[in-house]
Amino acid sequence: MVGSIDRVMAVFRQGGLVVSALLIMIIALIGAADVIFSFVLHQPIVLTQELSQVLMAIAIFAALAISQHRNEHIAMGLLSQNCGPAWQPIFRAIAVLGQGAFFAFVTWGSWSHAFESVEMRETAVANYGFPIYPAKILFALGSTLMLLETAYQLFCVLRGRPLLEAPTDIAHE
Repeated sequence: MVGSIDRVMAVFRQGGLVVSALLIMIIALIGAADVIFSFVLHQPIVLTQELSQVLMAIAIFAALAISQHRNEHIAMGLLSQNCGPAWQPIFRAIAVLGQGAFFAFVTWGSWSHAFESVEMRETAVANYGFPIYPAKILFALGSTLMLLETAYQLFCVLRGRPLLEAPTDIAHE
């Protein structure tokens, strides 16, 4: 069972990474097209800034789970670095519980806003009001993915399974 959970979580994390990478590519293409249209045709593309902002929020939340899994996030290790190895799993469990509580609230709030947005068929407040509710659904999915990763890591910590260590800074070696 543990192996199947590992595989499912790996697929979810990779899926989030692919979505994030595609969205960043789309943002770059939209930005490049806007520059070309603005300077060559003297006709900027409407919605470039608004659409890029919405897509960036989704891209960030889609990639949070893999960042968490790889331990590539900012961590405050002041207490855990100064205690013995016996305390390390306890501090890790406390940190994962805190992250889980935070992302439980974020996920709950994002789904609540997504459902309200779908119900009212919300559009962006911009020159051209494009539908914003699909973006809110994708944001909520990214937040849910991060919450699942946090639950998975708590499961690993409680079972005594090691998590990935934070990458080392090459400049300090």
